[in-house]
Amino acid sequence: MIIALDHLARAVPDFDAAIASMEADGYRAKFIVRDVPNPQIKRPFLNRWSDTHSLALFVREGGLPVEILSYDHAPCGHSALHVMPEAEPTRIYQHTADPEQTVSFWRRFGFQPRQTDEGRILLRWQSSLSAIICAIELRQAPEPVEGKLDSLGINSLAFLSSNAKQERERLIGEGCRVTEVESLMVNGKKLELFFAIGTQGEICEVFSPSPTKDSH
Repeated sequence: MIIALDHLARAVPDFDAAIASMEADGYRAKFIVRDVPNPQIKRPFLNRWSDTHSLALFVREGGLPVEILSYDHAPCGHSALHVMPEAEPTRIYQHTADPEQTVSFWRRFGFQPRQTDEGRILLRWQSSLSAIICAIELRQAPEPVEGKLDSLGINSLAFLSSNAKQERERLIGEGCRVTEVESLMVNGKKLELFFAIGTQGEICEVFSPSPTKDSH
């Protein structure tokens, strides 16, 4: 079961400069780790493979946490999702050539669609477990954007699940493209993680704490 929309992720060209920029904007670093192994399941979704990457998770009162990632190469191209200008990162827009496919994809993660006064589709996410509301406004594009985790913009949205393996089976049953599950350590915590991929450049990270021996 999806428990929470945990954070959004974006690749940055200069890790230290991005850290300074986030702190200047009022964010606080929850953790910063450098040069850790890159999960192998990310390989098909990078413009260029990088054996290691650096990452930092930032939080701010009332906002969606933001994870910045740095690889051994600069970000390439542009992703489908972007933060609205002058807006909190809880307000996003997405370019899509097939709004119906995009709505179907995001529904699987708890987003609910409605129409704006301007006639655009707005996908809204809210949970009783969190005060954060996230909205994705869809904008028509002539062709799909290829989703990559090292492109400029928002590369993925990350969801906390009660059980990543069971979540993966649910998504497979709904016809969603997914990676294998990979175990990894992040900030001293062992996690199980996979990615779900849409047809219009959408990429979602789904993770859960690795089961302990007592849970078997």
